[in-house]
Amino acid sequence: GSGSLTNRTPTQDFNGTNSTSPITQILTGVPSGSFYNYRCVASNSVGVSFGVWSQFITPGPPVVLYSATQGWSARGIKANLQAFFLVNQGAILVGYWWAGLLTREVWGLAAGFALPAIAGAAAGALLFERVDPRRFRRIVFAIILVSALVLLVRG
Repeated sequence: GSGSLTNRTPTQDFNGTNSTSPITQILTGVPSGSFYNYRCVASNSVGVSFGVWSQFITPGPPVVLYSATQGWSARGIKANLQAFFLVNQGAILVGYWWAGLLTREVWGLAAGFALPAIAGAAAGALLFERVDPRRFRRIVFAIILVSALVLLVRG
């Protein structure tokens, strides 16, 4: 890495305690399928301490692209993606719980995103039976292409 980050989160004050409290930050507007680097920096009257560089990736288009290029049937792609995202989101939920990040704000955001997610799943289920496998692949690749173009334009 270059040793610099482009974004900073707000300072979190621990009021001079020698606490092992978790450091939390809710991120919004994070596109899927992207790598993110981060590190923690702590400072006090004695000096500054820098944490190790860490990284995470948000799942999404790479997993979908992989599934779509394996020659699986549309039903196989759907089943594998459902299984992957169920396990992935379950692991994230356990991690959030473990780190004490399941706050009222997080639950509120989850509730706000639940209705569109349920609507999308219902629409997908209704359309799934009406689309032939070849057209299904084209739709998947078109959605990935449009998502990539949007990310490129938005930077």
